[in-house]
Amino acid sequence: MNPPSSVRVHIDVVSQQLGDEVVLLNLKTGVYWGLNKTGAAFWQEIEKDGDVQRVLAALQERYDASEPQIAQAVRELVAQLLKEGLLVVDGQGV
Repeated sequence: MNPPSSVRVHIDVVSQQLGDEVVLLNLKTGVYWGLNKTGAAFWQEIEKDGDVQRVLAALQERYDASEPQIAQAVRELVAQLLKEGLLVVDGQGV
């Protein structure tokens, strides 16, 4: 499954950088997530630009991994964060 082309942070989600990691909290649902260093880099890029392809390109420049590896990791993380209500598809409510 391909990720949506554009996502954004859910309006009820706050984040805090803690060292190399980021902590996410959905204030409405109480869902709490911690992202490691690479997940934090993803989150920073999503906050700047929700265009998934641009985020993918930025991560490919930053990390020494193959394009398919990074693309798979981004797809999985986007799917998880959408499922948990931490991200929403851009243009769809909330």
